Amino acid sequence: MAANEPPDGPSGRPPIHTLDEPIDESGADEVEQRRAARTSALPDVAVEALKLKALGFSIMPLPTEKKYPPPADWPTAAKNNPAVFLTNPGTHNYAVLPPPGCFGWDVDKEAPELLSKVGDTLGVMLPETLTTFTPNGQHKFYRWPESVERPRGPMFGGVVTRWPLDEPGQGYLVGPGSVVVQDNGALGVYHSFSFDDEEPIAELPIEWALAAQMWRPAREVRSTSGPLAEVGAPKYELPESVTAGMRYESIRSYTAHLYNRGLSSNEMWPLVQAELAPRFTEKLDIRELRERFERAVRDIASRLGEPKALPVVHDLRSVSAAPVASSVEATGAESDTPSQDALVPPLFVPLAEFSAELRSREPVSFLVEGWVPAAGLTVLAGHPKSMKSLAALQMLGAFVGGGEWLGRDIEGTEVRVGLYLTREGSHSEMLARADALDLRHGLSLGNRLRFAYEQPIEFNAASYDRVSAYLAELEQEFSVLPGKLRVMLVLDPLRDLMPADGDENEAKTMAVVKRWCRSLIADFGFVGIVLVHHLRKSAAGSTGLEMSGSGAMYGAVDSTIIWKAKKEEGLDDEDSDILVSVSEMYGTYRVESRGEAPFKGRWRFDQTEGRIVAGVGRIETASGRAVPGTAKAGLLEALRGCGTNGTTVKTLGELVGISENNVRAQLARLSERNAAHKERGLWYADGFAPFQRDDVILPLAAESPDDPDDEVWVDPLHRLD
Repeated sequence: MAANEPPDGPSGRPPIHTLDEPIDESGADEVEQRRAARTSALPDVAVEALKLKALGFSIMPLPTEKKYPPPADWPTAAKNNPAVFLTNPGTHNYAVLPPPGCFGWDVDKEAPELLSKVGDTLGVMLPETLTTFTPNGQHKFYRWPESVERPRGPMFGGVVTRWPLDEPGQGYLVGPGSVVVQDNGALGVYHSFSFDDEEPIAELPIEWALAAQMWRPAREVRSTSGPLAEVGAPKYELPESVTAGMRYESIRSYTAHLYNRGLSSNEMWPLVQAELAPRFTEKLDIRELRERFERAVRDIASRLGEPKALPVVHDLRSVSAAPVASSVEATGAESDTPSQDALVPPLFVPLAEFSAELRSREPVSFLVEGWVPAAGLTVLAGHPKSMKSLAALQMLGAFVGGGEWLGRDIEGTEVRVGLYLTREGSHSEMLARADALDLRHGLSLGNRLRFAYEQPIEFNAASYDRVSAYLAELEQEFSVLPGKLRVMLVLDPLRDLMPADGDENEAKTMAVVKRWCRSLIADFGFVGIVLVHHLRKSAAGSTGLEMSGSGAMYGAVDSTIIWKAKKEEGLDDEDSDILVSVSEMYGTYRVESRGEAPFKGRWRFDQTEGRIVAGVGRIETASGRAVPGTAKAGLLEALRGCGTNGTTVKTLGELVGISENNVRAQLARLSERNAAHKERGLWYADGFAPFQRDDVILPLAAESPDDPDDEVWVDPLHRLD
């Protein structure tokens, strides 16, 4: 069966022709029988038209075997009777306009794919509704939700949309039963399809209506054919020359470009005169130019919506050469043309204006609170084989799917999308990481976590164009969802993306990397970039200056995460062999972000979960020894678990599995840091000691059975249990 053929027989809903048969052959339904008798002599096309007319459709005649042109006076043509004009030899076709409150989609060409993408993004399927089949697709009709304002133009950028008669966006679709001659000379038949008698036209889901209202077209992305230094240049390029037939289109395109840069029509007019008009091969006088300009900008806000790009400094390189209109006769609109001086922004502004401009901007936000800025550049740098790539991928999964990363909760109402681009790691290793992400986050990732594996991406102009084009498509794809779009782009590792003959240890090469990333962030304000980088082999400090390459990289980024892995020392050969066999991994990290205090923490690889977790608690090697730096952490964790009851040295040693002497040594160090406190023979974690809590009733004192010289608190009333 062809894609545009309706289903046969009992597999679908009842065929539409069954509605012409009497409901009750006994004669009880005489009204229906009389209707059937009247229509039995009509051609099938007229029967189809009358059914739609009964549903509230407006019906207009069309020429036989054609779908155009419609009558000039639509309201008058819609009053014609289909039962009459469809029997005339010259009008065997007809057009339909949707009933009041409804609309029609012409679902052909790219429209099915567009609607499928929207459905996948929203997670809401379209309900069954009145549908007719065309030679190349379908016509689908829905009721528009009354609570949502109607959009204008094709929905989602490519689905032709028709609205009822005498309403904005009114338009017709060819009705079922019509036959047209196609471009190849073959006859194309419009078929009817069965529908629900009670409610044939379904209501468009509210999610789809809001998505159609919010949808914005993808931004224009200009190819950067020049050197990489030009990646941040404006994307629109003025044509070298404009022929007579393209003058209005060039004005329309140029004003759209200026509008998206934040210029008003007052600011556009002098630029059209100075920049565009001199390029016309056949010149226009000032009044003709003004008339076309006003026509181009008349509905620009409704046509383009909100400006797609942040305002930038106006490009007025040639304005000084433009003649300044000094009278109504010269311009046709004296009050609508400001002076050139008013268009040029001042180089410096007073403090009050500067502060006001900064307050008007959005506050700094983070993709990972305090660590990864939303529209900034972050470097996660570590030694080779230190699990930094796995850490970056887990951070990306938590960002998209929600949850926590190293103890930092990631949540919000934004539409979060993660992009991971890597050119290293074996296939089996990447599959294991992907499976781990799927196991942890599952359906919460949806289609919002995406990978580019072994792609030929480098920090050059061609790759910039490719990434920019993808981000523009991504922005348009997710514009149908409510909430601000946030994208985390992870590039792993930076070394493998160097431009041709580039060296990460050269300041010149790293300047290209910075410019590439900063330009991308400036062009797409919803993107935060994370570069996975390496530390120098001799790195021994605790700052971002340990990163490979020029120290200028550390100064240029907004945040650095220094990632280190530690190794067990002082083990004999047997212990070392055992340690290698269990693959124990642990380490530290340090985060430095602009405007935030540095943060230090520990991490370890949990083999049970197959993921990196915050390194709290005691970690042991296969020989039973505490991993360096985790003994005090494990002790403190056990101490906190005792809460306001406190505990003795002996009990604490049993809890963590170490000797009492070791416990006393560790508690002494914790006490020096005020992380633990001793009160009458019992030890408490900071914040749990009785003298730190007003709501604790001090219990009676007694001698400690472990140490007669110490007093311990007893609680006969069990208030602290």
